[in-house]
Amino acid sequence: MLDHDIKTTIESALAPFLEEYTIDLVELNLNRYRNRLTVDVIVDIPSGGISIAQCAAANRFL
Repeated sequence: MLDHDIKTTIESALAPFLEEYTIDLVELNLNRYRNRLTVDVIVDIPSGGISIAQCAAANRFL
């Protein structure tokens, strides 16, 4: 699967969660190193200053 396809799949899976909790996807990065894929997801809320509880909820969802 191409990185673009992986990103699209992750964004699609995240969309309902982000909408429900009014969280914005700021950045989504894929990094490959020695046959391993790392996904970095950066989120925030529109007013800024996402809480630890919101970050934890996003992490659990992922």
